[in-house]
Amino acid sequence: MPGITLHTGNRLEVLADALAAVLRAPLPDPFSPETVIVQSRGMERWLSMKIARANGIFARMRFPFPNAAMQELFNGVLVTPDDDGAFSRETLTWRLMEILPACAGKAGFATVRAYLGEATGPLGLFQLAGRLADMFDQYITYRPDMVLGWE
Repeated sequence: MPGITLHTGNRLEVLADALAAVLRAPLPDPFSPETVIVQSRGMERWLSMKIARANGIFARMRFPFPNAAMQELFNGVLVTPDDDGAFSRETLTWRLMEILPACAGKAGFATVRAYLGEATGPLGLFQLAGRLADMFDQYITYRPDMVLGWE
């Protein structure tokens, strides 16, 4: 990856047209894909059609989500990543399943304690941990300032 170009704006159509213009210039290596970070599969589909319409062709594009793109960048920079995917939703779900029962008895966790008391065993714990992991994942994407504040 030779570099990152960041385009910002408040009109999606204008940004898509600018992206199509950038993509008209071929990469030095015809086999390496262009990478565009998107927030949803719907955005990926819309951009694909918009670029194909503007340029007459659409090929060799990657559309990773922000977390996947950041993980790729970290893996490219770090010689030996300590814990690949340590903060993925799946891994975080299992970590929270370990932590939640111990936290349930503490002050401030009355809601967690009540939910786990009503939940049907490990399935309820798994569902709660999954929902929390998903929420933390969204905080990282949409509210990074809050996550940095927790540090």
